[in-house]
Amino acid sequence: MRSMVWGGCVLGLVAVLAGPSRADDKDMHALVDKAIKAAGGADKVAKLKNCTFKAKGTVTEGNKEGTFTVEGSLRGGTHWRMEMEANMEGRVEQVTLVFDGEKGWARPKDRNTEEAPEEALVVVKEFTHVFHLAQTLAPLKGKDYKLAPLGEVQVNERATVGMKVTHKDRKEINLYFDKETGHLAKCEMNIKDTKDGQEVSHEYFFSDHKDMDGVKHFSKIVFKRDGKKLFDGELSEVKAVDKLDDNLFVKP
Repeated sequence: MRSMVWGGCVLGLVAVLAGPSRADDKDMHALVDKAIKAAGGADKVAKLKNCTFKAKGTVTEGNKEGTFTVEGSLRGGTHWRMEMEANMEGRVEQVTLVFDGEKGWARPKDRNTEEAPEEALVVVKEFTHVFHLAQTLAPLKGKDYKLAPLGEVQVNERATVGMKVTHKDRKEINLYFDKETGHLAKCEMNIKDTKDGQEVSHEYFFSDHKDMDGVKHFSKIVFKRDGKKLFDGELSEVKAVDKLDDNLFVKP
């Protein structure tokens, strides 16, 4: 929200608001600390900055539903590569998907590489960022992120504590942490993902946290667009790696 500052009035406002603002920020950092502890501690989650994973699930496209399996590599909150096989009503397709932080490509088997359209890149960038935060958590405590309380809400019949997250280079997002366990349960944002520029809601639900490579990591993720479920995925493996080859993230 843009502040409207008129003359000396700002001095009084700062004096009144400074105390509560710092207290809220402190509470939100404590909430992040609880989530990091629940995941296994700062040292363990930090190793997931670079990782590989395996997953499977279902995807909905219009009135059609299919299944997919994927093996992927993630570098920070910017780069990834996925080798995916999808089965949509008996039609099987294999495709390599790559995102290098700015551009994205899809290369179906035995076909030419296709560049991702701009409206898709907007979604990819924000989802990559969200997934990175959900995995590593600690970046939320950095000076570039501003945290504010949203109160308590129910997510999948569980009590959660909400947090608004703002960053100058990212879309504003709302995060909801399970009040009892501390695990991240949901992320929501509004985003322009179509050519007409209209914003729609994107919701990501994280659940069923399991031990993966020493980290208590969510094993299920559900994505809803405008209230409609588009995919339901289950992670079977997440492994931290020291380094990923640069060649993984070039145009396939």
